[in-house]
Amino acid sequence: MNGYMFYHLMIGIFIVFSAFFSATETSILSARRLAIETLSSRGSKRASRSLYILDHVEEAIGMVLIGNNIVNISATAFITYILTMAYNLNDTYLIAAT
Repeated sequence: MNGYMFYHLMIGIFIVFSAFFSATETSILSARRLAIETLSSRGSKRASRSLYILDHVEEAIGMVLIGNNIVNISATAFITYILTMAYNLNDTYLIAAT
């Protein structure tokens, strides 16, 4: 094992979280309301919770996008840290890169 195994693991975790938030956004926007209402009327608790989310879609999408932004910004900062350590960049190079 090399010294970068932890860093690879953290980048993988960030990718998984980003995929989770993106998939959640897609599922909220592509949900079929009529099918969920039918399941809810039959007594499905999961469908009732899904209807609640669809009734408050603005808040749900807002929270998902905030979560996705936090994960993506954290991943970018982490990768920047890794690259500065790997290439021994000083402040002058960092200012030029950003």
